[in-house]
Amino acid sequence: MGFLAASLLGFRRSRRIETELARLQAEHDALAANRREQTNQFQVLANQILDTQSQKFTAQNREALANLLQPLGTKIADFHKRLEDVHTTDVQQRSALREQVDLLTRRSLEVGDKADALAEALRGNVKILGNWGEDILKRLLEANGYVEGQNYELQPSAEDPDGSRRAPDAVVYLPGNRWIIVDAKASLKDYADYFHATAAAERETALKAHIGSLETHYKGLRDRAYPELPKFRDSAPDFTIMFVPNEPALTVALNAKPTLYEEAVRANIIITGPSGLMAALRIVTMIWRQENQTRAVDKIFDDVRKIYEKYVGFAEDMQRIDDALKRAADAYAEAHKKLATGDGNLIRQMDRFVEEKYIKPRRSPPPAFLPDPDEDAAT
Repeated sequence: MGFLAASLLGFRRSRRIETELARLQAEHDALAANRREQTNQFQVLANQILDTQSQKFTAQNREALANLLQPLGTKIADFHKRLEDVHTTDVQQRSALREQVDLLTRRSLEVGDKADALAEALRGNVKILGNWGEDILKRLLEANGYVEGQNYELQPSAEDPDGSRRAPDAVVYLPGNRWIIVDAKASLKDYADYFHATAAAERETALKAHIGSLETHYKGLRDRAYPELPKFRDSAPDFTIMFVPNEPALTVALNAKPTLYEEAVRANIIITGPSGLMAALRIVTMIWRQENQTRAVDKIFDDVRKIYEKYVGFAEDMQRIDDALKRAADAYAEAHKKLATGDGNLIRQMDRFVEEKYIKPRRSPPPAFLPDPDEDAAT
C-alpha cells in the first residue's frame, strides 16, 4: 500500500510538472511570437521615423542652402541693375555734356560781344575782375553737378615753408585723397582794346598786351608753385590748371601765339577756357564713376567670399555630423551584438542563469531583446 501511495503521488507530481512545462512552453511561444510582432512593428516605426527625419533633414538642408545662396542672387541682381543704371546715366550725361558745351560756346560768344562793356566796368579794379573769374569757376563746378565740400573746395588755405598763407581758387577732389588745383585768371582789358581797335597798329599793340597778360598770369602761378606746398605735395599732380573764364579771349591769344600753351605746360601750368575745364571735370566725373563701380564690385566679391566661407563651414559641420552618426551607428551595432546577437551575448547568458535556477527574475527583458527561439534551436 505504501508503494502504491508513493507511486500515485509521483505520478500526480509528474503530471503537474508536465502541465507546468506545457504552460511555460505556451507562454514562451506566446512571448516569442509577441517579440517578433513587436520587433516588426518597431522596425516599421523606426523606418517611418527615419524617413520622416530624412525628409525633415533634407528640407532643412534645402532651406539652409537657400538662405546661403539667396543673398548672392540678390547681390548679383543688384549689381546688374547698377550696371544698367550706370549705362543709362552715362548716355544721359553725354547728351547733357553736349548740350552744356554748346551752351557754353554760345555764352562765351555772348561774353566776347560784351567784353568791352565789362572791361570798362572792371578797368582798374583787379579785385572785382578776380572775383568775377572765381564766380564763373564756381558756376561751372555747380553746372557739372559738383557739390562744395563733397566734390571740391574753394580757396583751401595752405602754408608755405616760410609760414606764409597761400590759397588757390579751388581744388577738385579725386579718388585716393587726391585733388586737382585750379586757379582763375581773367584778362579782359587788353582783349577789349584789341576787339574795338580800328587801326591795325592799335590792334597789334592790344593783342601783344593781351598775350603778355596771359603770360604774366601763368608765370605768377608757376612762381606760387601750389603743388609743391606741403599740403598739396603728396596729394596733387605737379601741374596747376589756369582757368581763363572768357573763351574768345583765350582763343585769340592762342591763335596769335600757338606756343603759349606749350610754354605754360613746360612751366607745369595748363591753360584752359570754360569748354576745356568742363571736359576736364567730365573726365574727373568718369574717374569717380569707375572708382564707385570698382568699390561696388569689390563689395559684391567680398559678400560672395563671405557666403562661400559660410558654405564651407556648413559643409564641414555636415561632415562632422555624418561622422558622428556613423560612429554612433557602429557603437550601437557593437553594443547590440554584445547584448543580444553575438556569441556568448549577455541575454543568452542571463537566460541560462534563469534556466538553471540560479536566479528567479521578477521582470522579463523587453521583447525586442529576448532571444529568438529559432536561433536557440539552431544552436
